[in-house]
Amino acid sequence: MNRDFILYRYIVFFAVVLWGFACSASQTVTQITVKANDETLKRNVELYLNELKQQTFSPSLLKNAKTLSQNALKPFGYYLPQIDVKADESDGKVKLHVRVKPNQQTKISQLDIQLLGEGAKDPIIEERISKLNISVGDSLNHGAYEKAKALINNTLFDLGYFDTKWIRHTIEVRRGTASAIIRLHVDSGKRYRFGPMILDREIKANNLVHRINPMVVGNFYDNAIVSDFNIRLSNMPYFKSVRVYPDIINRQNGEVSVIVQLLHKPKNSFELGGGISTDDNGLKLRFKWTKPWITNEGHYLETNIEASQVDPQARISYTIPVNDPNNDVWRFGAGYIYDDLKMSRKLTTQAQRQWLTEHNWVRTAFVKYEIENYDINNISYHSNMVLPGISYARKHTLGGTTPYWGEQLLVSTEFASEHLASEVDLFKVQILGQQLRTYADRHMFLARVNLGAIVTEDINAVPISMRFFAGGDKSIRGYRYESIAPKIGDQVVGGQYLVTASAEYNYRFLPNWRAALFVDAGTATNDFDEEIQIGTGFGVRWLTPIGPVRIDYAFAVTDENRTGRFSITIGPEI
Repeated sequence: MNRDFILYRYIVFFAVVLWGFACSASQTVTQITVKANDETLKRNVELYLNELKQQTFSPSLLKNAKTLSQNALKPFGYYLPQIDVKADESDGKVKLHVRVKPNQQTKISQLDIQLLGEGAKDPIIEERISKLNISVGDSLNHGAYEKAKALINNTLFDLGYFDTKWIRHTIEVRRGTASAIIRLHVDSGKRYRFGPMILDREIKANNLVHRINPMVVGNFYDNAIVSDFNIRLSNMPYFKSVRVYPDIINRQNGEVSVIVQLLHKPKNSFELGGGISTDDNGLKLRFKWTKPWITNEGHYLETNIEASQVDPQARISYTIPVNDPNNDVWRFGAGYIYDDLKMSRKLTTQAQRQWLTEHNWVRTAFVKYEIENYDINNISYHSNMVLPGISYARKHTLGGTTPYWGEQLLVSTEFASEHLASEVDLFKVQILGQQLRTYADRHMFLARVNLGAIVTEDINAVPISMRFFAGGDKSIRGYRYESIAPKIGDQVVGGQYLVTASAEYNYRFLPNWRAALFVDAGTATNDFDEEIQIGTGFGVRWLTPIGPVRIDYAFAVTDENRTGRFSITIGPEI
């Protein structure tokens, strides 16, 4: 009987164990809540713990949750946190409650950076290392450490140290003193020099590419030169695709060749596009025809046709490269513009010479001949103008289609004389300046100034298309397009002077979204007796691969009706 009793006890014991496993198997983690004073730490812990959702609950899972929470805090320098994990079990579901107290943050007590090889004496590398985003006394942050390591790596690569080897890259944490030693030891090896440029195939542009090649065989390799060459080739009208890169695998004898891969555009290229303008231009349709290789020297033809409700136009240009097809050309063109707002019909022809100055200004000397018919207050006018002129332009941005830094300056002058077959004597000058700056990756500031003047004895004799107008999405927001200027009757006829300025602040609240506040002010006038017009408002910026999509709502502050207007523009701010 004792044997039967013992057997019975074993059966009951194993039944209870199996029942326990069955119950626990049916309990899964369905919800995890994290409490922490710092939102960044809270989000990272949640990210690490996310893998536990829908897992079967067990005592080891609680231990795993604690370990994952500790690992989530280490990248921010918290190595001695207090983690409290509790489970709430009901109806076969388990809710985990995690309370995080990070405690003392680890500080960098020593920064040991050693550079061996030829790079040890390179002043460019020394300068960039001196600007690393980590220093003694900073809070330990694994992200900043990885960025510093990547900056050293990228700097060495960009300067041609292709044999770079990391000897040591460690973070040594002293938990007892809440301190850390960062060691970055790297051997740069030797610095390579430019070898010959290699075109991967025979193409029409062979002579052109060799002519503008900036890489001198025997000079030290510099990736900035290679990247700039890639951009210059991409900006030319001839190539469908461009790739310029060092042939690192086949480097030898201290030299590295640079391979250029080019694919020509077809003999005839057609583009069709369209859009809707909030600047009173309504629906727009665009057609572009490009013929990139008319001659072996790279002459090219471009035709543009724009159909819109307000200002349909057509333009054709023939370009002859002198040296660099981007910045050193002769260009001859003609166009026709019908401007319904100005009641103007204009035929224009132009010859221009464009080239780059020593200080990287794009200088353009031109002569235009314009025939214009326009109506003012139901009276028709006709003008013939010969307009020699010159302009200087410089633009530099960082960030591609969504720039975070930039500067632009344009100065343009032109004149006309009755002695040179024009209707009136005049001298016209216009200056446009823009500046873009970003701080702490979130705060962006944009400033713009546009100034213009026409020196003449009689502004009423100047063709209406040459006069100044203000208002619109790219001028003073909150006002209709080109609605700010002197009037005759109900018609806006343009002014002799232009003064506009804009200030804008953007705050990035999500990776691809920014909020904006702005104020625009200015006028187009003959005598500055009118009140300065002010527009202010707010908007959002959606950052896309083709540039920011800017949606604004602006108020015409100085307008009696205090009207508001929506505007939508697409493309870089500068």
